[in-house]
Amino acid sequence: MSDWAGLGELVLFRHVLMVTSGPGTRSIGLAGLDARFDPGKVNHSIYLTDATGRVHRAKYPHLHPATDDQQRFDEEAVRDFTVAIPNRRRG
Repeated sequence: MSDWAGLGELVLFRHVLMVTSGPGTRSIGLAGLDARFDPGKVNHSIYLTDATGRVHRAKYPHLHPATDDQQRFDEEAVRDFTVAIPNRRRG
């Protein structure tokens, strides 16, 4: 993996994860960060729990409604990104 990787609202750097959602962007240090993948009927999700216990959910739509042109995400790509988060702090 290069110095950074991104998927949807998350961008993973060497020591920090940037989250862009709603009106702002915030950074979460990788030390003590837990990332968990959860499949869903409409969205795949990555749940991030930081060292303080604060939880953030990043949603990745995967179904194609007929009139929706929203970006879709492959389950394997979301799973791989979830695994990359704790591996980055070890590498």
